[in-house]
Amino acid sequence: MEAGPCRFLESVCVVGSSGVGKTTLIERFCFGNDAPDEASAKSLYNSKAIELGAHKVELSIIENQGDPLNARDPLYFASAFLFVFAADDMSSFEYLKKPLEIFSNMRKSGVSKPALIVANKVKRGVKQAVSMNDLLLLSRSSGVDFVTCSTLTPEEATVPFARISRDIISSRMIIRTVPGDGNAVCVIL
Repeated sequence: MEAGPCRFLESVCVVGSSGVGKTTLIERFCFGNDAPDEASAKSLYNSKAIELGAHKVELSIIENQGDPLNARDPLYFASAFLFVFAADDMSSFEYLKKPLEIFSNMRKSGVSKPALIVANKVKRGVKQAVSMNDLLLLSRSSGVDFVTCSTLTPEEATVPFARISRDIISSRMIIRTVPGDGNAVCVIL
């Protein structure tokens, strides 16, 4: 017995300070190079489906414009989080420490949700304001993995969303073997 394709409907909250490229990251992922003009770029909600193997993950993407991870805020109940900072702006990196601390405390209290730190505006071969060592230390201390990208192309913007989608699938599926016949069965949580 083999597990068939699964469809996931999930919400992803994109957290970060102003100017780090949250809107551009979301729009490049959702619309490619046909992103809306600046006048319409203030939408806080977008969606797009991504296929990973036999599975399809439909992401409702919410851009957090305010105080991140406030327990009274509906964003607190998102399925997953992308914590975004601009690699060329140390203050945006420092900003993430508070929401990552809150997120780490959520995990310690038993609330486990997929999350990823996104170093945006990475320019290859150019010294960045935030060093790779700083990023590694933040990742280790928060227990949240990271990716680097630049939102100049839709392909780069897809990287964090594909990764968080894989993490969502991994967190929802358990592969078990059936006693006696050894066949794998997929259990969706």
